Amino acid sequence: DNGQNYKSLSFLAEKMQIQSKLVVKHGCGAPLSSLPRELNENEEDSSFPSYCGADASKDPDCARKDFGSCGNACCLVELQLNQSPEKVHQALIDGLTPSNGFSYVTGGQPDPADDLRPYNITSPENFQFIAQGRHDAPKYHGINGDILNFAIYQTSRASVLRMFSVSRIHGALGDNGQNYKSLSLVAKTFNADMNVKYGCGMKSEVNLV
Repeated sequence: DNGQNYKSLSFLAEKMQIQSKLVVKHGCGAPLSSLPRELNENEEDSSFPSYCGADASKDPDCARKDFGSCGNACCLVELQLNQSPEKVHQALIDGLTPSNGFSYVTGGQPDPADDLRPYNITSPENFQFIAQGRHDAPKYHGINGDILNFAIYQTSRASVLRMFSVSRIHGALGDNGQNYKSLSLVAKTFNADMNVKYGCGMKSEVNLV
């Protein structure tokens, strides 16, 4: 983002005449962290198979309820995969299908390509591909569906799929475990365990700027 997200927030804080320093909780060029935290419940009702409804307590993938980690509820995880970044990207796109509540997002202006390899990015990671998706639920779908962001980078031993889900509608402080649940379904297509990095009902490390 060339520093634009932090710049926008710092400008807003200045206009609000906030005298204290901004407290970076995640992103903004800060390191990833994963410290546990216990959170409360949200509520909604549906039998949609990829949705955490009223029976969320019966689904272990809905147990990681997040509250406000990104302002709205969110979840960031990574998968270690023994596949090339190109194969990971293709498998990811193939799995984002409406039949399971997901969709692959493209189009708009601008409409940048997913393939980052021509840019030779090596820091902070050797990023190869990027993608965006959406998860729809009966009540919140289309423009109100949860936003999914993906980045694939290469290490000396494997490809890493970084996956992020954020509750889309304004005021979605809690997610009833939905963001983690959505990402867990994507992870199952790769038969891989998720390493929680931020949100997902975890505490964050505080970085003072």
